[in-house]
Amino acid sequence: MFYEIEQFIGKIKSFLREDQIVLNRDGLSHFSYDATEISYKPHIVVLPESTQEVSKVMRCAYDLNIPVTPQGGRTGLSGGAVPVEGEVVMSLLRMNRIIEIDTKNLQIVVEPGVVAADLQKALKKNNFFFLLTHRALWRVP
Repeated sequence: MFYEIEQFIGKIKSFLREDQIVLNRDGLSHFSYDATEISYKPHIVVLPESTQEVSKVMRCAYDLNIPVTPQGGRTGLSGGAVPVEGEVVMSLLRMNRIIEIDTKNLQIVVEPGVVAADLQKALKKNNFFFLLTHRALWRVP
């Protein structure tokens, strides 16, 4: 898989900035676990900032048959965001915008990297709250 990963890196460098690609050991370690503390180090971490970038990353991975593990805040308790095959981790942390708070229809539109605590703060300004468990309000370092 090493050859495919090198090809993958070459392809994504054409549309992702250097700060959106993590290759160093310390950086990879940061994305190797969730709240379960089960740990597997990925080959590479990408940090897309738009749905277009997500689509392009997924196209490159698909073309090279490279598995991708999506990650949000890594607060999960099932190990679902842990890259057990050492694949590519797609961290959605930078896709953290609250797009819309529709108080009339009681709906919110958010990007996948929005942290629950940030959403609570935004909703509080409109005298609303989002009912969650306490666990969902904290962040994994």
